[in-house]
Amino acid sequence: MVQTQFLSSIWAPLCSGSFRLVLGAYLFSSEPLRIVVAGDGRAEYPRASPLPYKSPRAEDEDGINKVITREIVQAVLNEKAKMLLWTGDLTNLTEGDSATFERQLLAWRDIVKPLYDHEIKVLPVRGNHEVVGTTQRTTDPMISQTQRRYGTRYSQGRYALPANGPDGEKNISFFNVWDSMLVVGLDQYANPHSINQPWLSHVLEEQRKPFIFAYGHEPALLLAVIQMTKLWRLIQ
Repeated sequence: MVQTQFLSSIWAPLCSGSFRLVLGAYLFSSEPLRIVVAGDGRAEYPRASPLPYKSPRAEDEDGINKVITREIVQAVLNEKAKMLLWTGDLTNLTEGDSATFERQLLAWRDIVKPLYDHEIKVLPVRGNHEVVGTTQRTTDPMISQTQRRYGTRYSQGRYALPANGPDGEKNISFFNVWDSMLVVGLDQYANPHSINQPWLSHVLEEQRKPFIFAYGHEPALLLAVIQMTKLWRLIQ
C-alpha cells in the first residue's frame, strides 16, 4: 500500500482547443501520479447536414476531430501521465446507424492506441454524442443499439473497461482503484441525464480511499437543475 503525502491539482492548457487537470498525488519516495482529464473531441456538424454526414472541418473524420485528439494523446505521453479520463463525446453519432457508430469507436481506439501501448489507463465515459444523433430523441430505439455497440467495444481485451458497474451499465459505469485513489466513471444516459445513485453510494461506502475522483459528461449542477425542473413540473 502506497502512503500518500499530499495532493495537488492544477488546471492548465493541454493543447490547442483543450484543457487538462493534472492531479499529482505525491507519494513517499515516488514521482507524482499524473492524471489527464479531457473530452469533447468529436467532430463538428452543420445543423442542416444531410446524410451521409459531412463535417465542414477538414480535420474531422469518422465523427472525430482527429487533429485535436491526436494532440491530446501526444500531450498525455509528454506529461508522462498514468491515466486518461475521457469525459465523453469521443465521436459524433449523427447518421442513426449503429454500424457507422462502431466504425467511429474503432477509429477513436486506433488514435489512442499509443496510450495502451505505453500501459496508460484509458477510461472513457459516454457523452450525449455517443447516444443520440442530431435528429434523435433519448426515447429512440437506436439508443439501446448504440449502448450495446459501445459496451462491446469496451469489454474486450486490453480495451476493456472495468465490468463492475450496476446492472444495465456494465462497461459504461465503473470504478477503478489505484493505491490510495478511487476513480469512478459515471454514465448519465442509461437513465437520461442521471446517474445510478444507489450504486455510486455503495461504491463510495465499500471502496473507501483518501482520494476520490468521479467524472461524467454532464456537470453535476446541470443534473441538479434538470431534476429540479422535473420535480417542479410534477407539483405544478
